[in-house]
Amino acid sequence: MGRWLFLLAGMIVWLVHFLGVYGIASVADVALKDAGALPALWTVAGFTLACTAADVGVVAAAVPRLRRAADSLDRFIYGGAAFNAGLSLVAVIWQGLPVIVGG
Repeated sequence: MGRWLFLLAGMIVWLVHFLGVYGIASVADVALKDAGALPALWTVAGFTLACTAADVGVVAAAVPRLRRAADSLDRFIYGGAAFNAGLSLVAVIWQGLPVIVGG
């Protein structure tokens, strides 16, 4: 189970970020009557930064293990984890970019 979670960790981070950003915007829209209110934007920016750090952490954990992998299954799992986390990193930054840039 742990190897599957490590393999899918990047996609899980992206899923949490995706749901979190839209949840924050929805709560801000209901509570503050403006999804683009400054507290919501700061919350999304902080959440994006945390998810970015999580993705970088997964890549940093996967690459050394990939280099030491003994068999093809280990190479698949650690290479897939690094790839998924890299892809998730791009998706998280892309989704948080409007807030970070100030759009």
